[in-house]
Order: sequence, then C-alpha cells, then structure tokens
Amino acid sequence: MKKQLLTVLFSLIISSFISAQVVANQPDPLALCDVNNPGDELEAFNLEDANAQILNGQTGISLTYFSNQAGADMNDGAVEIFSPYTNTVNPQAIYVRVEDINNGGFDTTTLDLVVEQAPAAFTPTPLVEEDPDNDGFTTFNLTDKDLEITGGATGLIVNYHTTTGDADTGNNPIVNTSNYTNISNPDTVYARVESVNSNCSALVALVLLTEYAPFQVNSAALEACNDNNAIGTTVFDLTLANQDILSDLVANDYTVAYYETYDDALTVTNAITNPNSFDANPNLLTIYVGVTEIATGDSVITTINLQINELPIILFDDIYTICQGDSIDLVPYTVTQQDAIYQWNTGSTSPTLHVSQAGDYTVTITNTVTGCVNTDTTTVNIGFYPVLGTASNLTSCDPNQAYDLSIIIPEILDGLDLNQYTVTFYESTADAANQVNAIQNPSSYLPVNTNQTITASVNEVNSECSSLSFFDIISGNCPVTVICGQPVTASFCYSNNETLQYTYTSSDGTPLQLVIVSGQVENIYDELIVLDSDGVTNLNAATPYGNAGDLTNLIFEASGDTITIYVDSDASIDCPGSNYSTIDYV
Repeated sequence: MKKQLLTVLFSLIISSFISAQVVANQPDPLALCDVNNPGDELEAFNLEDANAQILNGQTGISLTYFSNQAGADMNDGAVEIFSPYTNTVNPQAIYVRVEDINNGGFDTTTLDLVVEQAPAAFTPTPLVEEDPDNDGFTTFNLTDKDLEITGGATGLIVNYHTTTGDADTGNNPIVNTSNYTNISNPDTVYARVESVNSNCSALVALVLLTEYAPFQVNSAALEACNDNNAIGTTVFDLTLANQDILSDLVANDYTVAYYETYDDALTVTNAITNPNSFDANPNLLTIYVGVTEIATGDSVITTINLQINELPIILFDDIYTICQGDSIDLVPYTVTQQDAIYQWNTGSTSPTLHVSQAGDYTVTITNTVTGCVNTDTTTVNIGFYPVLGTASNLTSCDPNQAYDLSIIIPEILDGLDLNQYTVTFYESTADAANQVNAIQNPSSYLPVNTNQTITASVNEVNSECSSLSFFDIISGNCPVTVICGQPVTASFCYSNNETLQYTYTSSDGTPLQLVIVSGQVENIYDELIVLDSDGVTNLNAATPYGNAGDLTNLIFEASGDTITIYVDSDASIDCPGSNYSTIDYV
C-alpha cells in the first residue's frame, strides 16, 4: 500500500511538472467590420486566425475553443465552439485551451472578439464639370464631393479609385484628386471612406459627367522669368493668353475675366483686378478664366497654367581682392549651366573669366530654352605687398624674460600708418605663410629657445597681401665685470631643472680665480659646472658633486679672463625645497 501511494504522488509531481511546460500566450483581439447586416454588430470569426500568437512557436500542441472558462478547464465538449463562429455580444471573450498532445499538460487564455462599426458613406450626386472644347473630357476636383459622401462626419478619410477592386483593398488611390481627367464619358470612380480609429471602410460610386459648352475655348499657358523680388512673386500679363483661349472666336463678341479659384469663376465673384500685372507665386500657378458671350450671356470656364522659369544663377562676391602679380578666375556659378550663353563686358563668352587687372566685371547669362536673362557685376581690387623696415633684435640677460613683441611694430612698419595695417607674430616662417598658430599673447611672450627667431606678417586692412619681417629674441647669460683687486662676492640657491648661469669677466684681461666658500648640491644627481674661458671646458669635471654634495673650499683657476658657474640639476630635489646651503663664492 505504501509503495502504491508513493507511485501516485510521484506521478502527480511529474504530471504537474510536464503541464507547466505548456504556455497559452495572450493574443491580440480578433476584429471584424460590421458588414453583414450592418448595425447588428454580429460577424462570423475564423478563430484559428489567433493560433500563431497563442502558440508563439510551440509545437505538438492542440488548440480548442470554448464559450466559458469552466469548459476550457474541463475540456467540456458541450460548450466547445468552432469556426466560423458568430459572436453573441460585442465585444465577446472566448476561452482557449492549449494542450500538449503527448502528455495532456494544458494552459488556458482568453481571446476577445470585436465587431467594429464601419463608417457611414452616402452615395453622392453626379459630379458635373464644363467641357470647354466639347471633346467629352475635362478635369474634375473629386474632393468637391468629400462632404456629401461623409455627410460631414469627422474622423474620416476619403480616397478615390478607378476600380472597385482597388477601392476594396485601398490600393492605387488616385493621386491628383483635385485635377483628375475622366477616362470615359460618363465615367465612374469609387470613393473609399476609412475611419481614423479602425480598419473599417465603406465604398460608394461617384459618377463623373461632362457638360456641353455653348461655345468652345481653349486652355492656355504663360511663362515668365522669376525676377527674384523680395516678396517672392513673378508678374504675368494674363491678357496675353486671350488669343490662345478664344482661338477662332471673334474677340469683340466675348468678355474675359480671370479668377484665382474655380468657385470664384463659377460664381463670377472676386475677379482679378490687375490682369495686366498679376503677381503669381509658386503656390498659385493655375488661373481660372470665365469667357462670356455678350449676346447670349452664356459662359465657359477654362484655365491658364502659369510657369515660372528660374533665372540663370550668378553667385558673385561684391568685391574680390588679389595681390599684385596674382590673378583670379571669376566663376558665376560652381557648375557650368546647361542651355546658357555667357557674355562678359570684356567681350569674353566663356563661363569663366581669368582676371589679373583691377576693375568692374559684368556677366550676362541667357538661358537659350526659357529666354530668361540674369546680369551681375563684381569688382576686382589689386592689393599691394607692404614695404617693411628692419626690426631690431630683442635681448635680455634673464633667460626667463617675457617680451613685449609689440614694441618693435613701429620699426617693422617704418612709417606706415598703424591704423591701416595688421601685424601678426609667428614662431616660424611656415606658420606665417599659412597663417596658422599665431602667437596669442605677443605683449608677454616667453621664447621657446634662448635664441628665438620671430616672423612678423604684415598686411593692409581688408587685404590678404602680406609681407614678412624677421627679428631674433636673444636671452642669455650677461657677464659681470671683475676689477682687479676688488673681489666680487656672490651666492645663489639653485632650483629644479635650473637654467641660470653666472659669468664673470676681468676688466683688464687677467685670469680669474673662483673659490667656493660654502654650498651644497644633491649628491650623484645635481652637478656643479664651472666653465673655463672657452665656454666649453668644465673645470669641475673631476668633482661635480664636491665631497658627497658638499662644495666647501673648491677652488678653480680660469685659463683666461672669463669664468662661468652654474648647477645642472634634475627635477627631483633642489636647494630651496630641501633647505640646502646656498652656494657662496668669491
């Protein structure tokens, strides 16, 4: 008995584990439009349309549908439902059982059935348009019937199609609904009315009829060149189209009026008052013309199509400046324009004019297709290279000296008006030639080297013609003069990466002696250097650190009248930072 009970429990555990592997995913609602007996909100659904979402890739699964949850849980065939299934209420939830065909494990979910209301569409009266030439074809504004078809309801979209098949699927809508030409007489197009809130639509037919004209007129076209005025309009003389419109009719037997809209032409209101100088813009390129026979009062409406042709493009700067001896190519536009004739005031007919002389240059470009003409003038000035003076070098005994470069500008300009010229300083000739990396703070410039060459670039204001001037900045160690019999006592405390040197010269050319009274350097790392009169020979090469850093009582004899002392230090330990004794010497 105990063994049998364990077997049952084990079976239940396994069954529960297997059942948990089946997942009934929640599907989107199934929605149909209320097309069968509209208004009853009942439609026949294909329930299997939701299978893919419910299974989400699971295999080896059976799906059954039930009218209530209990039926789905118990797999009750009495309440099982099948496709096509007609809903009983709207919306309606039905219940789906998802079962593993191998082990019986199952899960359930719900599926909502929704019947959406199709929009109302009303069959319109025929759309009638005049046929000015009585050939059976004319243009129709299909959108004139939108309001009649929708009954004024909001939230609806109306598209027109040439076949019922396209109207039913929504494919191939008529694009230019405001200017549609019929393909037969009479003609029928089909309006598809869609709701913005659902996928439902309704279809109605619209009959197109042309109306016999009591006399024949023609449509016309006028072209004008865009005159690039500030308000973006182009002036047309609409009366120039009268000859094409009236054709063989006797002009004195008819009146002609011009309108901006078809409705105005139809109602004979708001006629254009200045047809000889009408301002058209790119948004108003169709003019409606009402032609009335004086004797009978009969009238016919036709159109004038306005075409605005663009002028040839000219993109000049007002002024170009070239340097003396240089030249420039004047190009009205970056790309050579097609169907264009170029005429320069120099006599050249080339799209590009090569210029090396100052003057005003005018080009006229004519489009050979449209006849549009554009003219513009530019000025070429000749700039001259300024003649500069010779600048003096700047010197200092302090190697850390900051220099005011601007103090030598008067020498560079050499009498030129400072207000008429710009002076810019550079650390190299290449930078000056390319006008890059200018010295940003010339009033407080720190040289890169002890002997630094500076390049000054000078150009006249509003001219790119530059001349260069050069001078040196010399930062060095200026010697102290020692008078025989008058010893000089001095001391210094060296810093990290020290650059200062101390040089002494005898007044009468006799050799100098240097005695270190006291002082200290960092042993092994910071060397005491004492240079002989040649500026090269190190008199302290044998004992650069003295006695383990102690420099006391070191004595040096110069071979000539000059001797130099300094410390070649690294960046780690220095005299003030380590409280070393200053180097005192005589």
